[in-house]
Amino acid sequence: MEDKVIAIGPAEVMSTPAGYYIGAWCSVQYTWEDGETYVGKEPWARYTDYMSEAEAIERLKTWGDG
Repeated sequence: MEDKVIAIGPAEVMSTPAGYYIGAWCSVQYTWEDGETYVGKEPWARYTDYMSEAEAIERLKTWGDG
């Protein structure tokens, strides 16, 4: 199987059982030996530590403002 990242999304509030954080997803195209393909979504990056949902939402509002 071959996998290839085809797109990386913008920063957004993401969640896990451990908490919320600012991160990004990517789209990955998987190609099997028989030529069949599938595009799936996977976590790409975690830009912050875990925090509350409300805190993550507030931080995202000013994300990228430097």
